[in-house]
Amino acid sequence: MNNIKDITIRNYRGIRYAEVNGMARVNVFLGNNNCGKSSVLESVLMLLGANSPALPLAVNVNRNYSTVDKNDFALFFHNCDVANVVNIEACLADNTSMRLDMTYSESTIDEIPVSDMQNGMIETLKRYTLNQKYTYGAKEYRTALVYNAKDSKLSFVPAEENANCPSVFYMAPRYNFNDYISHFNQIVTDKEKAKVVEVLNSIEPRIKDVTVIGHNVMVDTGLDKLIPINLMGDGTRKLFTIVTALYNAKNGILIIDEVDNGLYYKSMKSLWKSILKMSQEYDIQVFLSTHSVDSLNALNSLLEDEMPESQSDVKIFTLRKNMQDELKSYDYQFEKFNYLLDREEEIR
Repeated sequence: MNNIKDITIRNYRGIRYAEVNGMARVNVFLGNNNCGKSSVLESVLMLLGANSPALPLAVNVNRNYSTVDKNDFALFFHNCDVANVVNIEACLADNTSMRLDMTYSESTIDEIPVSDMQNGMIETLKRYTLNQKYTYGAKEYRTALVYNAKDSKLSFVPAEENANCPSVFYMAPRYNFNDYISHFNQIVTDKEKAKVVEVLNSIEPRIKDVTVIGHNVMVDTGLDKLIPINLMGDGTRKLFTIVTALYNAKNGILIIDEVDNGLYYKSMKSLWKSILKMSQEYDIQVFLSTHSVDSLNALNSLLEDEMPESQSDVKIFTLRKNMQDELKSYDYQFEKFNYLLDREEEIR
C-alpha cells in the first residue's frame, strides 16, 4: 500500500496547527490528556472520507456524541469558529498528495411570519452546509452534509464518482462489540479463522476454537459446552476485536484509539505481536494511541528479543500542545525507545 508519510492539520477541533512527519507502518501516538491524540487520528480518518459523506457524523458518534443540528457543525472547526477553514493534507510514500478542505456555509431557503403577537416579525429559515472538498492527486471530489432548518432534517450529498483512496477501518475507545461479529464471519468465510484462534490462545491457552452462534461469539475451551466470549474477560474480547479489525483493514489503514484499554499487562506482548505480524502480512498502515507504559515496555521487549526484523516498521510520536493550540510532534525510532521509556512523563 502507498503509506501516508507526512500529515499537516490546520483548524481541526482543538488543533490550530500540527505537523507529523516521517511516519512508518505502525505509528504510536503518546501525550497528555487533551493534547490532540484523538484529533490527529481522526484527521487521518477524515482525510480518507471522500466515499463517505456521513463520516463527520460517525466521527462524533465515536466520541459518544450523537446530537445533530446546525450548531454541531461548528465542533469540527478550531475554537468552534466556522470562519476557519479546516485543512488536512498528507504526502504519501510515492510523493503524491491527499488533501481535505472543510468549510461551512449558510443559505436562505424561506421566510415565514412568526406570529401576529410579535408585530409581524418574520423568521428566516436557512440551510446549513458542511462542505468537504477532497483532492487526491489530480482528482477532486466534493461531498456535503446539509441541515435544513425548515424540517430539521439532515441530508447527505455524495461525490459524483467513487474516489480511488485507501480503505480505512477505525476502532474507537468505546466500541460496540456486536459490530465485529459480521467482520469475524468474513474471516470464517475466507478460511482464516485459525489466525484469530492462535492469537486468543496466546493469552488463554484453553481456547481451542471460536465460532458464532446466533448473535454471540462462542469459544471452545475443552468443556462439554461452548462458552460466550463475553465471559472470558475484557482482554480476550478486546484482542478478538483488534485481530478482526486488522483482518478487515487489509491493504488499507487501521486506526485504533487507546489500543490497550482493557488488556492485562501480560497480554500486551500478544497484542503487539498480532499488530506487527498482521500489518506486514496484509499490508496495513496502523495509527494508534496509548497511555500505557506497560504496553510500550512490551512493544520494546518484543522488538528487541523476538521480532528485531520489525524494528524499522514502528515509530513512536509524542505530542505536545502549546497555548496557541499548535501541536508539536517528537518522533522516536526503536533505537531511542529505551530513552523514551526512561522518561515516563513523556508517555503520560
